[in-house]
Amino acid sequence: MKILFIILFIILPFNLNAKENNIIYEVYVPKIISDNIQKIITKRLEFIFGVKLSVESENDKLEKTRILLRWKGENIENNKSNDNIIKNTNISIFLENEIINNQSALIPVYATGFPPSLSFINHSPVNLFNEDIVEMSYKNDEKDPKNVILIINLSEKGISKVKEINKFHRKNEINFAVFHLSSGYIHKYLMYGLFENTISIKAPIKDVLLTIACFKYPLPEYRNSDK
Repeated sequence: MKILFIILFIILPFNLNAKENNIIYEVYVPKIISDNIQKIITKRLEFIFGVKLSVESENDKLEKTRILLRWKGENIENNKSNDNIIKNTNISIFLENEIINNQSALIPVYATGFPPSLSFINHSPVNLFNEDIVEMSYKNDEKDPKNVILIINLSEKGISKVKEINKFHRKNEINFAVFHLSSGYIHKYLMYGLFENTISIKAPIKDVLLTIACFKYPLPEYRNSDK
């Protein structure tokens, strides 16, 4: 009995008190800019998860010009971040116009993730980049705890871009604004009014945080890398 107690004492404490060091994200980057990329991605991930992360690098014999960077954190759920973490801010917006007729009564008039019938797109998407945005922030929605409201304050260049979108807003028709966020999140919203110097949309918290992180910590341009 005494021997069994000693064995349990040796085994159990380590298993019960062990802290998982999950891999949050890993990516191959060009060696020549690995230090810079490491700092930026670390800031992005810490902004998203709200905790300090450790980072390590690993050389691969098959990779002569690239190095593997790996970020780890303790007890973080949903450990593998979205691959779009290595992209910069890019929010694409375009309008869809739906003709109002007798059949429109069959089509629900509210935000939907599915393209409605009788939908027309007569222009190319407008892309907003870092230089088009002054500030990004978000606020909680008390009625919808699963989502938050992303607030985008536009620069003069950004305002001129959304004015182009406004040209395609049609009176007496149903106008949908379709957003593609940096995270890869895509959703369609009923557009009640014209875009001004601020745009607000509702989206899942992780997608919003990733989009803001891409804006706050932009990656440098590097044309010689594979990705």
